[in-house]
Order: sequence, then structure tokens, then C-alpha cells
Amino acid sequence: MRIKRISIGIILVIIIFVIGYNFGINRTGYFKNMIESSQEHHSPPSVVIEPGSAVETASYVIFHDDETPKNYYAKDGDTGEIEFSGPNFIEDVIDNIIAPNRRIYIKAGTYYAEKSLRVYDVNYLEITCESGCWITTKNSSAVLLYIIGSNWNSFTFNKMSRPGSHTAPFILLEDDLTAGSCSQNTIQIYDLWSTPDPQMAAFHVKSTTSYGVYRNTIMNSYATRVKTGILLENSGSGWINGNNFYNIWLGACKAGVKFKKNGGEISTNTFMDILMQTANDITEIGYMDIAGSRNVFINCKAWDLSGSMRSANITSQAYDTIIIGGIFTNYNFVDNGHGTTIIDQWNTKLSFDYNDFIRYDKSNNRYLFYIGGNIVGYVDNSGFHNLAP
Repeated sequence: MRIKRISIGIILVIIIFVIGYNFGINRTGYFKNMIESSQEHHSPPSVVIEPGSAVETASYVIFHDDETPKNYYAKDGDTGEIEFSGPNFIEDVIDNIIAPNRRIYIKAGTYYAEKSLRVYDVNYLEITCESGCWITTKNSSAVLLYIIGSNWNSFTFNKMSRPGSHTAPFILLEDDLTAGSCSQNTIQIYDLWSTPDPQMAAFHVKSTTSYGVYRNTIMNSYATRVKTGILLENSGSGWINGNNFYNIWLGACKAGVKFKKNGGEISTNTFMDILMQTANDITEIGYMDIAGSRNVFINCKAWDLSGSMRSANITSQAYDTIIIGGIFTNYNFVDNGHGTTIIDQWNTKLSFDYNDFIRYDKSNNRYLFYIGGNIVGYVDNSGFHNLAP
């Protein structure tokens, strides 16, 4: 393990992180605004969703009856007419209404997906579930949400589950030779779980082509009883970079976050407020095989480790990894990376908050760096200026 002292070199690394992190957050807000702006121009007038109303907030409202077997329905938000219906949730209803610039609202109820909810080469789509909406599947090969070569979409699900042993991930973001890169999608899933003997990932970010998967945001989510909470896998020549993962609770996973770098770059991804809660019957490691360059972990924790478990390991494929705060390096930690920066609550006793160290001087368009209340330097368009005595 290599723990560095705070120095001008560290400050330079933190500068890069802050600029990149703020850019990622700004981009997240930016593409959210873009989605909303696009939908203002392309969606029906916004009114309260009411059963039987002719005009809805959404382009389509999805619901089901209480028959056995169930029938699923898609009501047009403009006309109030039922346009699509049938016993198959995906094939009869969802596949017919997935299109750019649409808002789809799924009412409370239990929905059985007979195959993957597939979003292929679609932009500016929004799917939102009402509280009490539960989507589940018994198909072991079905990815519950499969986003391929699509951009600027927003997905908010209330509850997803899959009983039994399954190998396909719950959520898969992937690039495609025809559709191209997969970028700037926002995903929230408030409750995602599997029964014991999990063999899949909750969130799988995957690149297999010369394109990439970048600037996506997965946030405010909860996943339990999965093999891997978040899996980043690159087996192509493209890239996985600039993705944001924050405020995610991962419970009873074999590994909380895992990297598989067998091809192109995995870089500048930000993990913030990730809590990995261990379980004695399954957990092996919190953060596994970290690789790639300039990936940042802020306030990430591996909780209640014991026995042969490991909090994290950084491989020799990793460069300039940054670990700030959290509980990350406290238990059987291994660092074989290059240029790792660790400002960790457990080992250095530092709970690092970049706002305590960095202030933006708007009048002079520069960032000021404070240590112990004293300005030690600043950065502007011409570079870093050392003011330390």
C-alpha cells in the first residue's frame, strides 16, 4: 500500500479531479435539462394523470387489469384511447411505444416481463414508474432494462426483482456497431433485488466495440442479493469513461464494484456515496480489480468486513486512482496501482471535503487552495501558482 502525504503534487491531482467532477455534475444537470427541454417541444401538454382523461402528462400511460392471466394496456396521452393491449407486457405493449421524445408512465401494479425491456438507438425517452410499480421476470436470460447505443434518456423505476438463479444483468448499458455509443442516460431504481444464488450484476456497463459508454449517471438506487453491484467491463477498443455512480446502496453482493479491463480504456469514472453492506454467506470484496486511469472514489464504504473478505484491491492496470474519504482501505487492502492517491478516513484519519480546501474566486476566475485556513496556491488559465511559504 502506498499512502502519499498532501503535497503540491496531490493538489494538482485534486485540481484535475475537481474540474472533472464538476464537469460531470454539470453535464448531468445539462443533459437532464436537455431532456426536459426536448420533451417540452415534443410531448403532450402537462396535466395531472387521471384515469379516463383524454390528455395526460405522459405520451402513454401503462396499466394492467386483475384478470388471470393479466392483460396489459397502453393508453394514448393525447386521445385517451387504448392503442395497444395484450397478455405480454413487453411484446404487446412496451415494444410498440418505445420511440424518441416520449414520456411513458407505468401505473402501480405488478408487471411480468416475458423478455428484456430493450431500448435500441432511441434518444430523449423517459420512462417513470409510479410508487407501487413492481417489474419482475422469470426469464433467466432477460435483461430487465437493456439500453443499447441510445442517448439522453431517463429511467426511474420503483421496484425490480428476479427470483431464482439468473446470469443476465438487471440493467445493461452497451455500445453497438450500428447504433454507436451509449451516453448520457440517467437511471434510478429505488429497490432492486434477487433471491439467493445470484449470478448476475445489478448494473452492467459494457463496451465491446470501438465506440464507448460514457457520461451516464446511475444514482439514488438500492440493490441487494446480486453477484456484482456495479460491473464495468471493456472487451472492445472503445472506452468507458466519465460515468457517474452516486448514492447507491449495495447489500449482500459477492462484490460491490468490479472492473474487467480486457480491452480499451476505463477512465475518469466517479463513484460517490457508495455503501457496500457485506453478508457472511456471499461477500468476498467491496471494490474489486480496480483498473484504468483517473477513476475517483469519494466517500465509498465497505461495511462490516470479516474473515477473508477484502475492502478493495487496485490492480497494476490502474493509474492515478483517487480515493477520498469513506472506508475503503481498512481491511486486507491491496494496492498494485501506479500513482494512487489515498486520503482515507480509516488510514489517514482525514475526512476529505474538497470545499474545505478549494474555493472558486469568481472575480478573478481562479480556484484558491487552502490548507489549515491559509491559501497555499491557486490555479487559473495559465496553470498552478504556488503561494506556500
